[in-house]
Amino acid sequence: MKKLFIFLATALMLIGCGTTTNTVPTAKISGDLSRYQYVFVVPTSGVTSGGGVYSTGYGVYGGDTHTVNPSELITGYLMKLGYSALPSIVPDLAEHTIVVTYGNTGTSSVLVAKSGVIIQVRDAKTHQLIATSEAEGTSLEDETYAVKRAIYRALDNIFVTNQ
Repeated sequence: MKKLFIFLATALMLIGCGTTTNTVPTAKISGDLSRYQYVFVVPTSGVTSGGGVYSTGYGVYGGDTHTVNPSELITGYLMKLGYSALPSIVPDLAEHTIVVTYGNTGTSSVLVAKSGVIIQVRDAKTHQLIATSEAEGTSLEDETYAVKRAIYRALDNIFVTNQ
């Protein structure tokens, strides 16, 4: 019995160490982000994940469901940095506006939720790519937490790390 406990404890430690690592975020910045005061974030739909449904001898139960909207996370992040969020691109302000888009590069959930994202930042007037960042997030909870972590890592890599 003691050997089984040691084996299980070792296996759980190894699984925990191996599943919480993320790839290093990558970023390419080809423009000066400090010349922009406004941001338009392309709207996204929410990412939803849940704990599933399970059954016991006393009934059927559903797990928690979580939803996160990537464009709202990105907008809030950039507002904290001092950007003014616009509901649409205003032609008179386009020269000082960045357009931010989000994409999901893939997810997996074997023992831990993993999600990859890519963030692109473009000039609203010229449509030139100013910056792009790709990152991965992991979570023991569910995919929504992994998406949040990936988005924040990608944004940090553009707006914090490279200043």
